[in-house]
Amino acid sequence: MESLNAGEIAELIEDAPIAHVGVLHEGRPYVTPMSYVVIDEVFYFRTAAGRRLDCIKKEAAACLEICRYDASSGHWSSVVVTGEATVVTDPNVDARVSQAILHKYRGLMGSPLGHPGVVPPLMQPFVVAVRPIEVTGFRSGSGLSPGLRPGRL
Repeated sequence: MESLNAGEIAELIEDAPIAHVGVLHEGRPYVTPMSYVVIDEVFYFRTAAGRRLDCIKKEAAACLEICRYDASSGHWSSVVVTGEATVVTDPNVDARVSQAILHKYRGLMGSPLGHPGVVPPLMQPFVVAVRPIEVTGFRSGSGLSPGLRPGRL
């Protein structure tokens, strides 16, 4: 593995559509894919009531993993963000996050956000903020032979 520099980390975070969000559920990891945005170096996602939200309310520790994988070469890049998660209660922050999400995901094919003039309600009623404590980034190293890269086993 090779480390990503700050610019590569920022690019991957900006470009990737999905983060895998890890929280603790009864002492065990619980990981789910989520759409997300970053505003002022804080990661945000919307969620409904359920296990993920219950976990965040009980234990603030959270981890996000954001990755890119090239199936043709087997190369990958990954950013891991560890931090503290909190439920947002400020309606101004909620509105700002909602607008950022609508902007980021507007162009996705098959999404109602891709149609001009359509602003659907965001169905996930809760906004969660993850304030990073540590951000690391790695990529598959040049020392890995094609047979050892993910997707080439």
